Amino acid sequence: MTDIKPLSSLQTATDPQYPGAFDLCVTEDDRILAATELGIQCIRSFGLVDAIMPLPGNAVPGRLRLAGHLLYADCGEKAYCRKMKIRAKAPGSGPSEPKHTGYYD
Repeated sequence: MTDIKPLSSLQTATDPQYPGAFDLCVTEDDRILAATELGIQCIRSFGLVDAIMPLPGNAVPGRLRLAGHLLYADCGEKAYCRKMKIRAKAPGSGPSEPKHTGYYD
């Protein structure tokens, strides 16, 4: 693949032990959820990190799964679940058209 382009820069701690994402999920409106050392970072379709959801006790999520309206984050021996207003993207579906332009997507 020669046409790969970076989407977004993830936020990192000032002294990161693990710079980068452990796992990714894509929502039906093409947002990306990234499991990072700081928590779950929410990235809009145009590359802006607009939210970071920390986990209880500042746990580091290793795996993410979005099933229906539930987001699951596995952190070693523990798993956390959070109800969301978004849904997972169907496997194999292409990019979706934004409902609005700019910050409203």
